[in-house]
Amino acid sequence: MTGAREQTKFQFSWLTVFVLLVIVGLAALGLNSLKEDRRVTEQDAQVVANALATSLAHDGSVSMIEAIRRFTGETEASRNALVRIACGGDTNEADIATNAFFLSRVPASVLSGLPRALCFVQNPGLSQTPDFPAVPETPEWLLETPADWLEKWQTAERHSRESPDSPETKTQLEEIEKSDIHPLDANAQLRLAEIEPLSSKRKLPLLFNGILYNDNPTTPSGTPIADLALLNAIQSAPSETWFGKIITEIASREFFHPSFLTGKLLDELDARARQDFTNMLERVFAARVLWSMEQNTRPILSEWRNRPAAGRGIFHTRSEGKNYFLFVNPSPYILTNVIVRPGSSATNVERGMDHLIAIVPDSVLANAIQKTAAQMASRWPRYFSAEMEMAGIRFPVISPDSKSHAENAGKILATTGGTISGATPGVFPFTISVRLANPTLLFQRQRMRVLIFGALVIAAGVVALFGAWQLQKNLSAQLRLNEQKSNFVSSVSHELRAPIASVRLMAESLERGKISGAEKQNEYFRFIVQECRRLSSLIENVLDFSRIELGRKQYEFEPTDMLALARETVKLMEPYATEKGVRLEFETSNIQHRTPDIESQTSQLETPNPKLETRNVELNVDGRAIQQALVNLIDNAIKHSAKNEVVKVELLEATPSARSGNHFPCAILLSVSDSGPGIPESEREKIFDRFYRRGSELRRETQGVGIGLSIVKHIVEAHGGMVKVESEVGKGSRFIMEFSLNRRDAETQRSVE
Repeated sequence: MTGAREQTKFQFSWLTVFVLLVIVGLAALGLNSLKEDRRVTEQDAQVVANALATSLAHDGSVSMIEAIRRFTGETEASRNALVRIACGGDTNEADIATNAFFLSRVPASVLSGLPRALCFVQNPGLSQTPDFPAVPETPEWLLETPADWLEKWQTAERHSRESPDSPETKTQLEEIEKSDIHPLDANAQLRLAEIEPLSSKRKLPLLFNGILYNDNPTTPSGTPIADLALLNAIQSAPSETWFGKIITEIASREFFHPSFLTGKLLDELDARARQDFTNMLERVFAARVLWSMEQNTRPILSEWRNRPAAGRGIFHTRSEGKNYFLFVNPSPYILTNVIVRPGSSATNVERGMDHLIAIVPDSVLANAIQKTAAQMASRWPRYFSAEMEMAGIRFPVISPDSKSHAENAGKILATTGGTISGATPGVFPFTISVRLANPTLLFQRQRMRVLIFGALVIAAGVVALFGAWQLQKNLSAQLRLNEQKSNFVSSVSHELRAPIASVRLMAESLERGKISGAEKQNEYFRFIVQECRRLSSLIENVLDFSRIELGRKQYEFEPTDMLALARETVKLMEPYATEKGVRLEFETSNIQHRTPDIESQTSQLETPNPKLETRNVELNVDGRAIQQALVNLIDNAIKHSAKNEVVKVELLEATPSARSGNHFPCAILLSVSDSGPGIPESEREKIFDRFYRRGSELRRETQGVGIGLSIVKHIVEAHGGMVKVESEVGKGSRFIMEFSLNRRDAETQRSVE
């Protein structure tokens, strides 16, 4: 049989190798064709990507130019509307409607968070928007002024603080005002205006005369005289007319002479307007928004000027958490919307500008190019993504899976350049790159062909291998089953023949009168009964095994005293043990012999309850089935024990850990131990298989048919328990049946207590 099995394996191995060789050959040809197909697919994708990139660059250029011009135009128009409102120049209904129209396009609330859209930079140190020191600086005129006049000014200033109403103070200040020492004369004029009473009609004219100096003189500490005059004028303004002039002057100084006091001036304006001139609040609000725009512009221009390559071109910067593009181009630009103080010359701020700068948020360009891309969506494959790069900054244009640009970055298939012209003269470059964002989609069809072809090849190989393996497995299983059945028939025949022959011999002896003594006859009768019981047990095991195999085994569960059941079973098996010369013992409280394996399987269990022998231990079980399982275990132990050895039956009650505070049992352990030859570890699982018996049927010395332990395992598991074996070769074996107590059983035990 072994030779036939090896021959079958050999034949199937050659068949499998032949099939695999054919499959490998076909796979090589197919994969080469599919590889060429993939290359052609990628080339086609590059052609499409080039066309789309060119189209997107062209249409996107037009869209971004329109967006830049619209943004700068609308922003500047709304800003100019605020300038007119702050200066109070538009009073008729048409002008008011025009301002409202522009501010509806870009509201003041939005403008306050934006920089100026157009800036004019000269040298590039001076600019619109101009810079100013954060703290006052000592003026240069202080070094050029004669010492005697400085001493006169200090004396007059001290007298004006100590006794502002004295004629001597006024005389000293008027003397300095009429001198040609500049700007001490302006400082004296400011001090004369400050000491004038609030009710004096000369106060505001004097203050405004100090404001109208073209060279923006400062105090010896570096503070602009005009700003100090305006602070005083805000508190002194007696009417809306004067207050409106002050607003106009402060709005003008925001653009041409800003200082660290400008914010303070606007705060004072707002406080005075809320107190006395509420109808001027709109103009004050417009001036505040304009100042916010100037302040937002300064750090952007400062960063641009500090760059080594400051000049024409496109730059990117970040300010206050927002990103901006700067479009810079040299331009001889003449301002037409600058507020110029009446009577002054604006030539120095109107002409000779070196650079014209458009400041545009990057979101304006991103939205424009993305809108263009959205219009091309019907032509844009889902496996492409696109990005635009401008001034070293990249941002996604098309992201098919709605993921971030970095996640969609893949192989670049096409790159195309484009140009835009912003609100400033000049041409500014950008690039559009098309990436293969999702190769899976591009090669989906080709991949599908690969998968189908590969699946066919793999399926063919798997089917061939599985078929050979399954057939060989079935053949081996059938051979083993036939061998087991043959052993089973041989074992059953042997088990039946011996007791039947013995019963027949003793019965014939009794029938023929060969046994005359009553005691001897009783002994023969007892032997006949034992052999009949043995036959009944064997037949019952075979019948139970048949029911189990057919799934017809049924159990009748009822409360059963496990202690009484165990004792009865031990008494039942004592004659058989005596016949074999084996001593059968029954214990109920000794748990000391449990091995570490059992302790690990029943964690948190303590020693058995010492009251076990004084009360009932009831479980809801099928008593006959449990007894049959115990009989099978005792029978096995007796068979494998030598004469004068002990077979020990134990009933153990396991309780939870004392830490839980519960001393009621959680499991009942019923074990049978012998001192037989033991079971090797490799066979401890096999002994519970049907028909399994160690050794050859011809050489086997112990009785049995190989189904007893299989029946034990089925019975115990049907009761929700588990059967385990502990054994060491040469030192015997121990079989344990463990039955867990459910809640109802635990309550029963508690009531018994």
